[in-house]
Amino acid sequence: MSKKILIVDDDKSIRMLLKKACGFENFRCILATTGERALEKIKKNKVDAIVLDIRLVGIMSGWEVLRVLKQRELTKHIPVIIVSGEAKDTKDIVKGLRAGADDFLVKPFSPRELMARIKTILRRRGGGIKDNILRTKDSSLVLDKDTFTVQIKGKGTAPEIKEIELTRKEFQLLSCFMEHPNVVMNRKRLSEIAWGDIYYVYTRAVDKHVQSVRMKLGKLSNLIKTVRGMGYKFIDENKNPSY
Repeated sequence: MSKKILIVDDDKSIRMLLKKACGFENFRCILATTGERALEKIKKNKVDAIVLDIRLVGIMSGWEVLRVLKQRELTKHIPVIIVSGEAKDTKDIVKGLRAGADDFLVKPFSPRELMARIKTILRRRGGGIKDNILRTKDSSLVLDKDTFTVQIKGKGTAPEIKEIELTRKEFQLLSCFMEHPNVVMNRKRLSEIAWGDIYYVYTRAVDKHVQSVRMKLGKLSNLIKTVRGMGYKFIDENKNPSY
């Protein structure tokens, strides 16, 4: 099951940017603009990690939100990464870590770096985050999320290795399939992964992109099965199709 990340920031552009980054990493993203709203959403959702801006609109600052989170029995275990554009020196960073934060990033920062830090924290805490290199059981298909590459390997002692080119949306769809083998993924979920934000992409667009991925996979196209009336499923059986 995808991990839920709560993004608390009053800057809409940052929220949208981080939401897309979370989608690419297959995290489910919850957004809040104020400390008060963040605490409300935590009551209604089981959150796996929190990205918390220190400077927030509303009554509560990020520091106050962090204090409340670490005082409450039900939330003190949730990892928190502080982000701030006002950290003047290492004293602010030390203050955040001493207050219970797990990490501290100074704005501007790379969304990719933030995602890497989230995954490191969740992995350290037993969050079950998978490695960025995804592969089928027989290693006939290998996807590297860091280098944005997909390779198909043939059979034999010296198998031919072919790299295929995917668009960004196709890459996101395939990585989502490979992270959830043998699980039916409906079109709504696939749309959120590839296009982000709400489900507004018409069904035909999702089908078209899935068909394009299948075509580029060649003889491995049968890994993606259509589940009539529901969506698609990535079948990862321990077989090595001929290539």
